[in-house]
Amino acid sequence: MISLKKLAADGLIKLTDARRKYTIDGVQRLEAIYRIPLKYLYYNNQNGRISTALQKYVSGHPEVVLNPALDDENPEYNDLFESFIFKSNEQRMKATQESISDRGQEEPGVVLDDGRVIDGNRRFTALRRIQKSKGIEQYFEAAILDFDITNSVDKKTIKQLELDLQMGKEDRQDYDPIDRIFDVYNTVYVEKNNDSSGVCEKYRQRTSKGNKQRY
Repeated sequence: MISLKKLAADGLIKLTDARRKYTIDGVQRLEAIYRIPLKYLYYNNQNGRISTALQKYVSGHPEVVLNPALDDENPEYNDLFESFIFKSNEQRMKATQESISDRGQEEPGVVLDDGRVIDGNRRFTALRRIQKSKGIEQYFEAAILDFDITNSVDKKTIKQLELDLQMGKEDRQDYDPIDRIFDVYNTVYVEKNNDSSGVCEKYRQRTSKGNKQRY
């Protein structure tokens, strides 16, 4: 397992001049933003935005085991999740890709130290597609958080942060209603997240707000 912070210490990941505030467990933290080569990152298989596509795929391919992996370990994993994200809204994805290609990534994402992308899946997808089409290495700018998704306490914190980032702001792309239902069910009942009222309230608030596009 890689450590992005160690790679940064070794000079393989560059620190930018940017900083970003995040509220984690009720505490505001100022996090450094890094410029991370895409080869060190992988999609979060627990992302609520692609719940429907993932469930359909798993149901149709029961023999396939989707273990999260970097491209040099198993490129099919990231390629599959890239297709889920792109097909979830091709028009918006094309717009995101065009914007980043023209102006660069304007909004940083959030990743875990092992390379799991927690926030910024559309931006990560756009950068992957740009890298493939141009043949030029691209970089994902993001904060690196020291949480372990296999730890139940950290997992709850990660989920809460994901909800805060994806649903607590009007400029995020809204979740598909079916994905929203799957994500609530999975979070509250399957993963036994004991903050069920908080999870549902986040979704309720998000559905009452309009959307504006931002990259």
